[in-house]
Amino acid sequence: MFVKCPQCHTAYRIENKTLPPEGSKMRCAKCRHVWRAFPDPETGTSPEVPLIELEAFRFAFSRDDHIVREPVNTFPQPPQRNRFSTVLFFLILVTAAAVVYFGRRPIINAFPQTAAFYQKLDRLYNPSVVPLKITSLVWGYEQQNRHPAIRLRGEIANFGEQRQPIPSLRISLYDNRQKLIRNLTVIPTAKTIAPESRTRFQTVFAAPETPVGQIYAVFDE
Repeated sequence: MFVKCPQCHTAYRIENKTLPPEGSKMRCAKCRHVWRAFPDPETGTSPEVPLIELEAFRFAFSRDDHIVREPVNTFPQPPQRNRFSTVLFFLILVTAAAVVYFGRRPIINAFPQTAAFYQKLDRLYNPSVVPLKITSLVWGYEQQNRHPAIRLRGEIANFGEQRQPIPSLRISLYDNRQKLIRNLTVIPTAKTIAPESRTRFQTVFAAPETPVGQIYAVFDE
């Protein structure tokens, strides 16, 4: 025999003997409508409607008037991602990267040790950047005209394959607590540097009243 959902008219073909004489509560697998089906006195079946095994569709048919079983999802759906949250996270990440890259000057001023990182980053993403590096930085106190002074010397290395102009140097003085004392600019004597070579620079300046604990030097852009 076959039964039809009175709401969406979806047909189900089942064995007549599976329905008790008092009928059975059924739920349509398509529209979820619930109704009571009774056995058909005629035992014939319609070949145009597929045979439905009652046990295979426990969620659709229930003989318990008080319990209507829900379908069991054997293929759990993946959790839905919040598209807005993903876009917002991406925008925050891009904004933070842009602030770090393009706002380098305040960052270098506050943390001169990051200058080497920015120089490597420039060489990685922009090969046309001047391939210069400050090395062998040495400094110490001395007396100049009976006043305390600091003598600073170091080397500038050219790791490129072409002669490069030497930019001015930004010197940052820090105390023992890594607090910035002063920034000053030093112009090297040499104006250019040959490829794959080094040149020395030296400068002497008046020592600040606060004891200097560390000195950093970067190229002044």
